[in-house]
Amino acid sequence: MVGAAGDPLKSVVRIVAEAEDDLMILDVSAQSGENIRYHLEKDPDEQKPTYVLTVENLKETKGWYSDSIYLKTSSVEQPMIEIKVNANILAPKDNVRR
Repeated sequence: MVGAAGDPLKSVVRIVAEAEDDLMILDVSAQSGENIRYHLEKDPDEQKPTYVLTVENLKETKGWYSDSIYLKTSSVEQPMIEIKVNANILAPKDNVRR
């Protein structure tokens, strides 16, 4: 994610199972969670299991950070999915017109 400090900044990730009964996400957690807020919901309109993960920036000052979100799944082949979160928060926009 890249954006100016003070501006709303979020990313959305869709997680789609390969088969109709292939995947359930059992738990979601963050490595740190200090600079992010996250929300996971199942999309009821899809035939295959589909989840929507929304990640929002909470950092209000210039700088960068990284974190990871972990999705615990019902899959024997991939019991954990890691989603890396990287953000570069830029200086606030200058509101003065020239």
